[in-house]
Amino acid sequence: MFFAVLWVLVLTTAFAQQPTTSQTRAVLSRLGKEADRFERNAHRFVGIETLRQVQPAGTRYSTGPRGINTKLPEVTRVVVSEYGYISADEPGGSLKEIRLILSVDGQQWKQGKKDLNSLASRIGTRDAKNYSKTLESYEDYGLRGFLSDAGQIILLFSRRGVEKYEFTFDRRESDDVTGSLLVYKYRQIDGDQGLTIYGESEPIRHRMRGEYWVRDADMVPYRVTLDSTHLVKESEIRDITMVDYQMSQWGLLLPSKIDHKQFVDKQIFVIDEFVYSDFKQVQPGRVR
Repeated sequence: MFFAVLWVLVLTTAFAQQPTTSQTRAVLSRLGKEADRFERNAHRFVGIETLRQVQPAGTRYSTGPRGINTKLPEVTRVVVSEYGYISADEPGGSLKEIRLILSVDGQQWKQGKKDLNSLASRIGTRDAKNYSKTLESYEDYGLRGFLSDAGQIILLFSRRGVEKYEFTFDRRESDDVTGSLLVYKYRQIDGDQGLTIYGESEPIRHRMRGEYWVRDADMVPYRVTLDSTHLVKESEIRDITMVDYQMSQWGLLLPSKIDHKQFVDKQIFVIDEFVYSDFKQVQPGRVR
């Protein structure tokens, strides 16, 4: 009898933790509103981005004078940049990331453009050829490719974009600072493919899937993850990206941290850790 009562209590507690339909509706409504606010305002803010990229041991090779390939040890690169967004239409609109490299591995970087405005024109068009050139320029810094346009992943859900996705409650998580979090799984069920993988002869487009984390107390978005898989020359490439947001002093969500891992045939190939700080408003206007 005791065990039966205990089992009922466990089931009741678990059921009570499930958000109601109305709560989920409110959660997704808040997500859409914050995504729209980000779209309208993020291009008016600039911050500092610190990228720490780890290329694990055994994922790089060196060819000696006798043609023998040798596995190289782990290497870590650190790139600090001024970071912001360019808006393709007004107000806010379609955003693209822009970066001005400040230092590489602790050494001041003296090459390239000198301000974010001049960089904006260089990336004004978004096609495979232009993107490949940007990829090559980042490899000049010793990076293994680069992750771009992840900071604004919340834009997936702007302009009524929430309606293009199926959300399913998955679990609750707890954070020492943030408190209780609701975790939903999402997958794209409508609209054009949302993710484009560059670097091949032709861009590869995927529908989106991942997780959405939201603070239970006030429904403020906390984290968006993205999980994508594609094939390159019969190798399976999997990218797992996690973007954390924080509410800024201006009442606008801005990225605080991005973790990205890429696996090749289930083996870790590269790890990217982005940290964002010191955001400032560089264009006047009230966040709305």
